[in-house]
Amino acid sequence: MDDYEALEARILAWAAAREELLAGLVVGSRARSDGTADQWSDLDLILFTNSPQSYMEDSSWLDEFGELWATSLSPTGSGYPEWFALYAGGLKVDIVFVPVQPTDQHGLPQMLADFAFQDVLQRGLRILFDKTGTSNQEPYLPAPSAARALPNQREFQDAEAHFWNVAAKAARLIKRNDQWRAKQACDSELKACLLTMLEWHARAVYGPEWDIWYEGRFVADWAETRAVSALAGTFATYDQIDLRRALLATMELYRRLADEIAGLMNYSRLPKEEQIAAWINQL
Repeated sequence: MDDYEALEARILAWAAAREELLAGLVVGSRARSDGTADQWSDLDLILFTNSPQSYMEDSSWLDEFGELWATSLSPTGSGYPEWFALYAGGLKVDIVFVPVQPTDQHGLPQMLADFAFQDVLQRGLRILFDKTGTSNQEPYLPAPSAARALPNQREFQDAEAHFWNVAAKAARLIKRNDQWRAKQACDSELKACLLTMLEWHARAVYGPEWDIWYEGRFVADWAETRAVSALAGTFATYDQIDLRRALLATMELYRRLADEIAGLMNYSRLPKEEQIAAWINQL
């Protein structure tokens, strides 16, 4: 067995002895059979339990899986507690605990249907264990991602307005040479806006069922080729002049994508976009 297989086997044996752990999944690249997993892929686990608090109070149970180098606890976007554990040799395990009420008699298919991150389940899941005995009763199909929907006119212009508000903030921060916050605005906040437009653009061009990965994963495979080619120029070094260059490049790419989406969907653009862009260029 390779190291991750051995690690997974130890976790499985550990879980088997704990009645409060009802089911466990492997998600992410190590759950897929499409070749996207490689030696750098970590092990992502989801554990359903009726006693999550017992695993939040300390991390000593993580020592049972190997030589622990570092660990931290953080909530997910939906509040599920998640442990991040780094083991000897660089093996990394992320474990999300999903609480299940003790009074619930639902089996694993229902637990999966209630799980907040359906887009994660869409990208591959493998059942590690199922103490409810229900995983073979009916196949589970993750719900279609809400992100597949193209925006309406209002959503499209709201997204544009947010982008230009952040772009104006980035321009002011660059001008005053507040490099830390300028880089955060340019290469984090604006890139989140740009990613949304990249997704919408791909769906507008290739169809609403175009296979788009979440959080920018494999963007080179699903985004339009010209947009992918332009992405490198939209990121900056920690330098005032380069931040200015990257901001203008981000604006240029965003405007092109928005123009093409508006043309394909017969949408109007943000009325004052030209004035905002001109002000930023003048600044």
